[in-house]
Amino acid sequence: MGIVDYFSGKIDQELKNLKVENVRLNEKVRKIEGEYTRNRETAIKQANQNVALLVQFRELAGCTDQETAYEMAWGILTKCLELKKGAIFQKSGDVWKPIRHIGFTQISEIPETEDSVFTASVKSRVLLTKSLVREDPMFSALEGRGTISDISIASPFKIEGRMEGIVVVCRLAGKLFSEEDTLEMIRLLSSVLGLSLSNARVMEAQKDMIAKKTHEANYIKSIFSKMVSPKIVEALAHNSKGIVLGGKRENIVIFFSDIRGFTSLSEKMAPELTVEMLNKYFSTVSEIIIKYNGTLDKFIGDAVMALFNTPVEIDQPVRAAFHAAIEIQHELKKMSIEFNQKGIGNFSVGIGMNFQEAVVGYVGSERMASFTAIGDGVNIASRLCSVARGGEIVISEDFYKLIGITEGFEMRDGIELKGKGKPLRVYVYKK
Repeated sequence: MGIVDYFSGKIDQELKNLKVENVRLNEKVRKIEGEYTRNRETAIKQANQNVALLVQFRELAGCTDQETAYEMAWGILTKCLELKKGAIFQKSGDVWKPIRHIGFTQISEIPETEDSVFTASVKSRVLLTKSLVREDPMFSALEGRGTISDISIASPFKIEGRMEGIVVVCRLAGKLFSEEDTLEMIRLLSSVLGLSLSNARVMEAQKDMIAKKTHEANYIKSIFSKMVSPKIVEALAHNSKGIVLGGKRENIVIFFSDIRGFTSLSEKMAPELTVEMLNKYFSTVSEIIIKYNGTLDKFIGDAVMALFNTPVEIDQPVRAAFHAAIEIQHELKKMSIEFNQKGIGNFSVGIGMNFQEAVVGYVGSERMASFTAIGDGVNIASRLCSVARGGEIVISEDFYKLIGITEGFEMRDGIELKGKGKPLRVYVYKK
């Protein structure tokens, strides 16, 4: 063999070796690329799962409905963490009730007195794992005991500052996350769920309070809508503190009016005509009282009792009541002409008013109560009405001092009112 053949063989062998090495390197590159692709896909999948978890945690944190919060937390456990056996419990009295559960043939309530990993986690207020239980002498005797004997993770959580919830994990499908990450997610899930349930309770309490206030407002409107002006009804609906069951002292105007000689008038009329007369009289007086922001108290036979400056304070209640009384007498005078044409003669009304402190509020029983005023001032107003002649407005001296009007008044001294020890000075308006 010549030297040329020798070197030619060596070159051929080197080329073959290079080809083999090239194939080997290409295979290694393909493996590296495959591994890179798989790792990349895994990383992308993990990143997507993390983003999805973050979104779900954020939604759970913003949830203010109890059932929805439980459903969202359960979705994270079963779909994202692939829980195959476990439950969420909430405390109710002296037992723990399962709210959501999976993987149990049957599951029951757990008494708070039970000695188990479940109750130890609650009492110690820490997340417990199977490995921690085995390693810690404080918990090792509890392993395998209790209603749920195969607990891997027990994560208690607070609701409104009280330890009232717990997430129990017995088995997960696989290891989507590291053991450390899984524990942190369950710990975080428990805390966020507790926060959401706390917010849900606060929202529920606020809804109940709003519903209660709405009910109170509607109740007030139903009581006063026919007694006072719409403006006062709205004021009461927005501030029911002005109405006190049992009453409170207030300075008010007490108004009385009644038909002079009603008994003799009614004896001469058919009952139907008497009812017609009373309805028209009551309607006229009521509309004018309400027009001047007064409050209709009651009808007593043929008399009307009304109040000014309660249950809501009004501007210049004495003047409002006085102008209402003048307008009532004016309208009833026109009504008298109409009644005369129907054969009802001598129809006239006397009005008495007093401004004095009285107790105002609900008076009655639990079955039936009405808003009214009680006190000496009410009695005086009633007596003033009784001494008023047809067409007259009789007011107390206190009322007269506040009205700021003197024209049209006549002073009468020595007026004796039933139930009063000494005669009173009153003022009569009949212009």
